Amino acid sequence: MPLVGHALLRQRLSALDADIAYHESILLDLKQQRSFVHSELQSIVYPVLTLPPEIVAEIFKWCGAEGMAPNSSCAPLLLTQICRDWRTLAFSTPALWDTLHELDFELYASAEAAIDWWFSHAGSRPLSLMAIADCEISSAALRSVMVRHGLRLLYLRLIVSEEGVVNFASIDSFPMLRHLDLAGNIKYRGAADDPVLIIHNAPALRRLSLSDVRPSMTQLPWFQLEELELRYIPL
Repeated sequence: MPLVGHALLRQRLSALDADIAYHESILLDLKQQRSFVHSELQSIVYPVLTLPPEIVAEIFKWCGAEGMAPNSSCAPLLLTQICRDWRTLAFSTPALWDTLHELDFELYASAEAAIDWWFSHAGSRPLSLMAIADCEISSAALRSVMVRHGLRLLYLRLIVSEEGVVNFASIDSFPMLRHLDLAGNIKYRGAADDPVLIIHNAPALRRLSLSDVRPSMTQLPWFQLEELELRYIPL
């Protein structure tokens, strides 16, 4: 190789070495800055993380003040996705799981399993369930749920139709049920309306709310009621 070409290559190599050294110094400086920022970030303590678990659990309860729904974007499921500590705390707070809002048995193919899973975190607390069961299949699934959880049911709200008679006559008792709220989309056929809800044994039942459902369309222990609310009942 000519001496001139050899000298040019050495100059090029020297220039590259200088560029590498320059960029390595910049990279070292950036790493030092990153380390400093990371240390500053780690030193920040979020106030909510310093609260006792009992206080955080109480705050969690207010997150679902309008009702707990099986929706990952709402409490309490949303709370289980924030961090590991919050997930553990949420699952160990029974008050977050004793109420289940507007579960549609037709929309949720695994509604029974979802209810069982939800209430499994409620400990021994009384339960509240708001469900839509407007066909015979969903009514059968609801009966199955009541067999397992009816003993602890305190409040029950049902949305029903003529096609889905909810017959709980075969269930021995709803010993804790105090408030029953029944709503429906019923095509009235005069006085001979078929029942859409049958409950024979609910010794604690004191309050009944009917919306778009005639009293004659229920078979309930009427004599023990203390409060009756009727909404949208055609005369």
